[in-house]
Order: sequence, then C-alpha cells, then structure tokens
Amino acid sequence: MARKRAMSSEKASFVKLEGHRIEGIYAGIIDGETVKGTSKKDVRDKLGKIHSVKGAQLKWQIFLYGRNRFERDFGNLGKIFMKCIDSFPEKRDDYVKNKDKFKTVLSLNMVNLKNYLEEDKNRNDFFIKAFLNNEIDYFVIYNDGIFHIFDAKEAIKKLGTLTKAENSKAQGKNQRDNQKVIFKYDNKTVGEIEMRNDSEVHYRQIKFWVEKKGTKELLLKNIPFNGRKTEKLIFYGKTQDDFLK
Repeated sequence: MARKRAMSSEKASFVKLEGHRIEGIYAGIIDGETVKGTSKKDVRDKLGKIHSVKGAQLKWQIFLYGRNRFERDFGNLGKIFMKCIDSFPEKRDDYVKNKDKFKTVLSLNMVNLKNYLEEDKNRNDFFIKAFLNNEIDYFVIYNDGIFHIFDAKEAIKKLGTLTKAENSKAQGKNQRDNQKVIFKYDNKTVGEIEMRNDSEVHYRQIKFWVEKKGTKELLLKNIPFNGRKTEKLIFYGKTQDDFLK
C-alpha cells in the first residue's frame, strides 16, 4: 500500500482559510465574533460562550504536539505520550538510518497507550482534554450549509464513551503492527493517534485527528434533536439557544 503523503503547504493554507471563512459565516449568523489565535476557541457569542466550529475538511486535526506540551499539560497520560516520542532519537538522521529499530520500540509504547485508553474514564478524560481544554462551551459541526450545534461536554463525552481504542495493524509489507492508536465506532475508524516523523519540522510530534463523517454520524445518532432554530442552525441534546435572543 502506498504511503500517505503529508498535506502540502498550499493545501494546508487553503484548508485554514476555508475554516476561517466558515467560522466567519457562523459568527455572523449568531451575531457573535470570531476569536483570533491558535487556541481551540473559534467564535464567541453575545453571552461570552465559546464555540468550536468544525467542518472545513474531511479530517480534523485535534492536536499536533511535541514533548513539552505533553509534559506540561497531560499529567500521567502525558508520561505515556512522552515514551512514544522518546521511542525515537533526538536527531532525525539517526532515525532514518535505522527506522525498523525505533519503530519496534514505538510498538511497545503504543500498546501501552492503547491499554490506558481502553479504560472508559481514561478515554473520556483524554477526549475532553484534547477537544475542549476547558475552553469550549459549544461543539459545532458545519455540513452542507447547516451548523449542527451540540453542548461541548455532552458531545465529546459521547464520542469518548462510544468509541473503542485499538492498535493499528500493518497494511503492507513495509509496515508493522501497533504504530498507532485507532478509535473505532461501529467497526469503522473515527480517529487516530499517530507519530509524525516525516519531516524535520514535525519530527517527534504526535498527531490526533478525527474523521468528520464518522464523528457527525455518531453524534447525530446518539444525541437527540433539540430543535431547528433557523434554516442554518440545528440544536441537539442539552444545547441552549440563549445566545440567539
């Protein structure tokens, strides 16, 4: 199987701009304002509540962190992530010379990470930290001109509860087992935790992404419809529409 290529800088720039465009549309509809910067905050409404708006791409990068971030922000789980990162030498040239050796070490640490995330509470806590970081009140998915609005904690807890953690299996002769942690729902992959070693820029970093389609289907199936307030806004579960008044 051919190795997946990293997103080009041109495509990444387009995706970023498209994300900002969608955030701007949403802010206009709810009479809010976009939030500048690189945090998880996208839009602030009239009541000061924060909305995370997803949907500009088919896969959402939830984080791309290096060792220092895990050491600072993730507690005991951060130690497991750091072991995954420390599976590789500090210099990328040393990794390139003997990839199999370091991937073997990574396999053991990815199994340990999977074992930790198999526990429902651990997985839920990880999802809440990764998606929300105690910053987000509403989780919003844009799809085909419609914004689907969820209570952030309700949505992410549902995602954490209903997905299951597994390790990856080799798909080709040049690949090996247990290089990733995969989150599945209904036997389909919804997200992955993977090492990024493909360039000097992202060497010894860990990426966590989730798929738009699978995440949206999980939430729509398991969180009840709560009302359509306008042609473009649909509310689910515990969401309140106070910011529209």
